[in-house]
Amino acid sequence: MTYKTPNGKRKRDDSPQIVSYSPQKRPKGPNGAQQNLSLASSAAKDTEWMSRVTNIGDINLAHAEIACGIGQLGWRSPCPNKFLDSVDQAMKSTSHDDKEVIDISDSEDEVIVQKCVKGRCKTNPYCLNFLGQETWEAPAKALEAIHDAVAKKCGGNPHSRKRKPGCPVGLRNLGATCYANSVLQVWNQDTHFRAGVFRCTPSAETDQDLEKSPIFQLQVTFAALNLGSLNVFNPRPLVESLRLDNTEQQDAQEFSKLFLNHLSSEFAKQESPSLKTLISDRFEGTMVCGTQCTHCGYKSAQRSQFTEIEISLANSTTLEEGITDALKSEVLSGDNRYKCPQCNELRDATRYTELHKLPPVLHFSVQRFVFDLQTLSRKKSKSPIRYPAEIDMSQWNSVDSEVEDMYDLRGVLLHKGSSAYHGHYEAQAFHSQEAKWFQFNDEIVTELPSFQPPGDVMILDEEVVEKRGLAQITSKDCYCLIYARRDTEVSMDIQEDPSEAVRAKVDELNATLEKQLAEYDAETQELCERFEKARLTKSSIYKDWHLSSKSEDRALVHGESLKAWLARDSPSERAHEDDGSNQASTSSPTATYAWLCEHGRIDPRKITEMKIIKLSAYNRLVELAKDLFPPETPMPCVECTKIMFAERKYLEEHAEALSDFELASQMKLNLGDESDQQFWISKSWLKDWRLKRPKMHIPGQSDPSPDSDPYRSEVMCDHDGLIPRSQLRTLITRGARDVLQGLFPDWTPLPKHTRPCDGCLLQAEEAAIDAEELATISQTESRELKSFDVHNPLTNRKVLLGVKYAIAPASWVRKWVDWTKNPRRRPRPQAIDNSSFLCSHGLLAFDPNDHLEVTDSIALLWETQWRKIEAMYPGSGPFIPIQGFLKEGSDTEKEIRAIDWAICNECLVQKASDFAEIDLFVQMLSEDDPKPTEASYFITKKAIKEHNGALPSPSDIGSRRTRRIRSPEGGYISLKCFSISPFMSSFSLKSQIYSKEHIPTEDQSIYYKGTLLDDSAEQTIAELGIEMGDVVHLVRLAPRFQDKTVIELDDSDDEEYERKRKKPISARKVVAPVERRAFQGTLLSGI
Repeated sequence: MTYKTPNGKRKRDDSPQIVSYSPQKRPKGPNGAQQNLSLASSAAKDTEWMSRVTNIGDINLAHAEIACGIGQLGWRSPCPNKFLDSVDQAMKSTSHDDKEVIDISDSEDEVIVQKCVKGRCKTNPYCLNFLGQETWEAPAKALEAIHDAVAKKCGGNPHSRKRKPGCPVGLRNLGATCYANSVLQVWNQDTHFRAGVFRCTPSAETDQDLEKSPIFQLQVTFAALNLGSLNVFNPRPLVESLRLDNTEQQDAQEFSKLFLNHLSSEFAKQESPSLKTLISDRFEGTMVCGTQCTHCGYKSAQRSQFTEIEISLANSTTLEEGITDALKSEVLSGDNRYKCPQCNELRDATRYTELHKLPPVLHFSVQRFVFDLQTLSRKKSKSPIRYPAEIDMSQWNSVDSEVEDMYDLRGVLLHKGSSAYHGHYEAQAFHSQEAKWFQFNDEIVTELPSFQPPGDVMILDEEVVEKRGLAQITSKDCYCLIYARRDTEVSMDIQEDPSEAVRAKVDELNATLEKQLAEYDAETQELCERFEKARLTKSSIYKDWHLSSKSEDRALVHGESLKAWLARDSPSERAHEDDGSNQASTSSPTATYAWLCEHGRIDPRKITEMKIIKLSAYNRLVELAKDLFPPETPMPCVECTKIMFAERKYLEEHAEALSDFELASQMKLNLGDESDQQFWISKSWLKDWRLKRPKMHIPGQSDPSPDSDPYRSEVMCDHDGLIPRSQLRTLITRGARDVLQGLFPDWTPLPKHTRPCDGCLLQAEEAAIDAEELATISQTESRELKSFDVHNPLTNRKVLLGVKYAIAPASWVRKWVDWTKNPRRRPRPQAIDNSSFLCSHGLLAFDPNDHLEVTDSIALLWETQWRKIEAMYPGSGPFIPIQGFLKEGSDTEKEIRAIDWAICNECLVQKASDFAEIDLFVQMLSEDDPKPTEASYFITKKAIKEHNGALPSPSDIGSRRTRRIRSPEGGYISLKCFSISPFMSSFSLKSQIYSKEHIPTEDQSIYYKGTLLDDSAEQTIAELGIEMGDVVHLVRLAPRFQDKTVIELDDSDDEEYERKRKKPISARKVVAPVERRAFQGTLLSGI
């Protein structure tokens, strides 16, 4: 066998005369199957050679190899290289002359090659198949990993944000803006309306006014939906221009009507006549509501405009039935008779509604939300309605129309969910350019399958039937139906192209995306080229690094070094490099050489961590990665092998000694004085020594004797006498003593009749007297310091004005209290050390007015108490006095100041930024409470600081009660406390509140210092300036209809709230429901 020496030369080692192993027959298993010899105990194979060695000095390198199981005489078997092009070729190239590679059957004529399995071969140095080569053998997975790594670096894959050909653009939901997204998507598919919006000129004098114009932002939104390269557009500028609250759910139909009214007023300002009346020409029809006297036939009628036809689900299952029901005549009779102007008296009459003019775009509003008189609240009807893909409206038009009244379905608004107060809006619209139907679920846009006849339309998750030759759709979520008159054009000389300012906005977004795509593709291309180059290099090495035979020149290398080399330049490593999480230790020489023993060689006990490769392959690895592979390959350590040999011999001898000891311990004592036949020994030493492998044993060294430290002190005292405490020692028989003295000749145990040391007995008596003295001292100190409080007086006691106090660690006070309660067993505390309250600059490291910072850490003492402690415990200090003062400009508010000590603001800021989690106080408000302001924020902060009782903690979350603290302005403040990460977003905070308090996220409005937190913003809690112990206000939004008695948002939890709601009407006070005004405070509300 040859090895590479430090000078580069090869040296052959002369192996000793050791009998090689002979093949053994494989034992039969329970089912008659043969069991592989490789599954036999590796420990027995590792130590079998020791039975052939009699002198430890004869052990050489060959024995070290056998101890490792490697070399020509080693029992470990090489595995074939499964990454070669042909595994069969690898099997043939493996030497079958090596006995450990084959398995002998019972007939001794069957040769079976050992199977390579990851679990079994993990500890086999010859197996090189599971080190990470799969990364380089699977280019498709590597390419996917490269894309993931680049996407992580670039903040996502820009290709995933690119619009797909033939697919419309989605709209981002900003929290609860699905109602607006669904309406905008349907409007965008109305080419006439969209063209009119593009032609409109916003009334803005400056660029800043233009950005705030809803018309301009609507133009940008439509342009992005049609000309943008992004697959999702963010409508935030439009939402902000309308001053909508993106956390508040609204009604989609109501939004549509209010926004159209706003647009109508803006269009009226345009110069073009066709634009002035665009809304009315496109969406308004004419109806006549009248009454006809049954007696004389007199008619009184009134013409009005309408934008939608309401469809009731009470008496209708189809759209046609709903239209008929909406236009059905009503007979006025009895007490409801009509006073006819012509007859001049009350007469029976008929009230009727007629359609005289239908608009080009016809809206049908399905009345899904009904008011329940039993619960005095709204509820949603899930009754299905069937509607056609096309409808002939001429049967309901009372006036002969000059145009055809055939309408095609062009849009559907859906409301998903069972509640009338919450839910999700989606839209289905026909895309005229693609001639396909699409489902618009905010950011997600999916194509809907088509059906025939007569129009290409299919509604997702809806039932399609054939009725009278027309396609019918059934839906339980349909909320609004939009039909457009077939083959009609509005006489408008308009263009589809948006203005230059609008186009510039979209071009800017497109250019940004193109730049991101170019950077992403360039980075991906570079990584792919690097990967391919590295793949060719690495595969050429790992496909040729297996030994063809055990006699081939080889090198031993740590398996982790090979894994680190194979992982180098891989896409996963590049991803770790980009995010800064790559561990440099895997490629550092220190980590590489850590597996070497103290002699600088390979410890046979760590051979399972090593791998054996060809020497030629190792030389290439040294050239490619010198930091991972040392120039000289180490060899198995002979010295460590000798230690293994000695340890084996030790265990055999120790087992024999244990057997003799147990046998001698069981022998009966001879007749006579038993005290002469039993001897004292350390109880802990004996317990350890009787183990199969004593814990006290150090490899290569003799076991400590029973009278060595620290065991001697458990039997004998410093005066060489028997210690008084008998709990630490035990008795053994004379025979057992003789066995131990044979192992430890210098040990002389004390016989049973030995009396305890008189000097130690005297010391024990003195210690008892000292304990009595300490008890007396504790009683004296308890009387002198009887007003000590183990709790934190800074928060539990009011600081009196003009009175000087001193501070001390609360931990010292607790130790002192424990000692006074049990002075004989508890140690007396040392002098007070207040240095922990000071920073490295010699200033105070805390703010005494910060309630959270001082809780459970600082105790407040009277100055007289501190002076007594200084006398009782010399060295206590430094003395840090504090005192209460009135705040400047206030006659009632107090603050605590440290006298002669300044606060280090620099250290306070650093401490606040070091929290992994922070406690955040949440003040619970209802929608009827005043809107949170910056002033109310500071009022709550002040209330927390001045509160004398226990504050809420994260452990209270989910409990049935909310903590109340008194407000400085009078009344009480309801608080809850959440433990949150400073790196989460405001929306994540809402989600955590929902998971703990079951308040839906859309019902939460969170304010910090009077500012509403934006859910869609990417700022973290820390970036918003929220610190440990800070305060936010949570306004829980009420439903659109609310019972002022039943749905009052108080401090009770959701279970109590639901319990109140479910009371029978007779058991609670009934108050007429009050509807909260929709879009209050927005541009659409008019106020």
